[in-house]
Amino acid sequence: MATCVTKVPVPSKRVLGLNVHSFTEPELEELILRSARDRDGFVATYATAYSLASTRRNPAFCRALNSCDVCYPDGWGVAFASLLLGNGTMPKTTANRYFLRLCDRATRAGLSIALVGGRPGVAAKVANKIRDMNEAAQLWIVDGYSFGNEADFEDLQMFRPNLLFIAMGQPKQESVALELRKMLPGAVIVCVGGLFDFVAGAVPRCPESVRSAGMEWAFRLVTRPQQVWRRYVIGLPKLGAMVAVERVKKVVRTR
Repeated sequence: MATCVTKVPVPSKRVLGLNVHSFTEPELEELILRSARDRDGFVATYATAYSLASTRRNPAFCRALNSCDVCYPDGWGVAFASLLLGNGTMPKTTANRYFLRLCDRATRAGLSIALVGGRPGVAAKVANKIRDMNEAAQLWIVDGYSFGNEADFEDLQMFRPNLLFIAMGQPKQESVALELRKMLPGAVIVCVGGLFDFVAGAVPRCPESVRSAGMEWAFRLVTRPQQVWRRYVIGLPKLGAMVAVERVKKVVRTR
């Protein structure tokens, strides 16, 4: 279960073993900004269809996601699973829609930001994007390949970020975030997966019209087949089967 649920104004819904919070993007953005300003730290991550499909065969991953204070639905697969399981609808919440706006607001409010993750040079490009909006931004950056030595942890503790983004992919980023929560109890730590690549322009962004139509998965499958085929070709059908089995169980229990 989440460790700091009293801080989260939205109740969680149980979706195939995961506690998922039904945030809209503006609601989540405001929670992150307010908590970072007040030093009311928490860990936020996301659930995708592939995440849900992976938790049954990887209980440790499921426990890590449920140990985060916020887990929001990133993808229509999670929203549909929630609906089909009788938990009601959920909005699709995606970090790449609010990330730069949030960083701009945070830095203009004098809040410090740490960027951890990505391939070499990617976090630096993200930092440049933030500095283009506010050249006085207080930033600390390190790529995901080199992060993890004792000096990094010491530097990060000295920097004391208000806001920390971790882009290492699941499930590694959640494990790192939960460890960093012990060292930086006042920081808001947000797991963002491959977001840095999108912000830095290393991979193509999905057009807004395609995203609004719920076809972002198809765009990613066409433009990045080697990286995402397993997520969609295997993950989505597996999730559908899991939802079907759970619905049958519910029907049997009600008889």
